[in-house]
Amino acid sequence: MFERTEDVTRFLGQLGEAVDSRLIEIHAYCVMTTHFHLLIRSPLGKFSKALQWIQNQYVRWYNGNQRRDGILVRGRFGSRLIEDSVYWEMVVRYIDQNPVNAKVCKLPSAYAHGSAAATAGVADRTGLLVAIPI
Repeated sequence: MFERTEDVTRFLGQLGEAVDSRLIEIHAYCVMTTHFHLLIRSPLGKFSKALQWIQNQYVRWYNGNQRRDGILVRGRFGSRLIEDSVYWEMVVRYIDQNPVNAKVCKLPSAYAHGSAAATAGVADRTGLLVAIPI
């Protein structure tokens, strides 16, 4: 799904457009080669619309760029409502640890395609958020 840095950059750009449109807020992310994890909030309640748009735009670009046809993402994304800060922190740790658990790097902050480096040391992360493991 993400073979090159260019692929990740394009996907993150799609996420950025959704943020700029105020469809979502991104609180944590990790883009791996075969999947991604997001911790996001949709202040306008357009969560599904935003994720569908992001994935459709990326898949169209990827297929055109790779001269391929067909599905890239199997099935609908999964989501869970986060209602307390303890679970929120657990989800952030899970997302941040993904490249470490895959033995891609030794520290989450060393992974180039994740938010761990940017959020290291941030203590106040509360609110109703949605986790999307893909």
